[in-house]
Amino acid sequence: IKDMFLNQLLFMQKLLWLITAAVLLSSCKEKPFGKFEVSGTFKGKDAGKIYLVDSKIGLGLPPVTADSAAIDKNGNFKLTGTADEEAAFFIKFDSIPQPIAFIINDAKKIKVAVNLDNQQEPVLVTKSEASKLIPAVMREVLNRTDNIFNWRMSKDSLMRNPATPDSIKSILMTEYQQKTADIKKYVKEEIEKNKNPAARLVLLSDFLGIASNQQSGIQSFDPEEVKEMISKSAVQF
Repeated sequence: IKDMFLNQLLFMQKLLWLITAAVLLSSCKEKPFGKFEVSGTFKGKDAGKIYLVDSKIGLGLPPVTADSAAIDKNGNFKLTGTADEEAAFFIKFDSIPQPIAFIINDAKKIKVAVNLDNQQEPVLVTKSEASKLIPAVMREVLNRTDNIFNWRMSKDSLMRNPATPDSIKSILMTEYQQKTADIKKYVKEEIEKNKNPAARLVLLSDFLGIASNQQSGIQSFDPEEVKEMISKSAVQF
């Protein structure tokens, strides 16, 4: 399931975004954000260059590389980006094509510590409150998704067994639906209480990517729900 999440991060420009992106674009207000710096350390096997990429989330446009840098012999790196408004960037490596962390430009100098040997928390972002919130929420979503997947596997034989009474099957189905609804509710609450609009869009996009995979077994938001959440986020830009 966790490997599935990394693959789904590339799904950010899905159809629902294209349907509702106009809401965001029509509501944006210019703010003087300008240049910002992302610096940090890297530990792990040789990953090649590191890249800072503007995700263009919600715009229906392909991601654009903002900067790239070599990692020095001590594992240090420095990247710079520029944006006229709050935006979602991500970092990736030559050897890791998927985004490894999202960066919201809510600070002028953002710190990133990458340790590929730490599977529980391979990336730690500091000096950026919005950036720190994203992995915490998505880790919780993945943990809950894992639990649902394991629950489904353990109950699958009962559901498929013709000898299982319909009343038991009904109870199991209700329990399953409640578990998936709880994840959706959790994500919506986290999006609504997050004060950074760019972070909101990242959380929504990540969740849509996971929910679009049928193996996850979780409920997604319908187009109207997505439009409403994007509208609320756009008002803050």
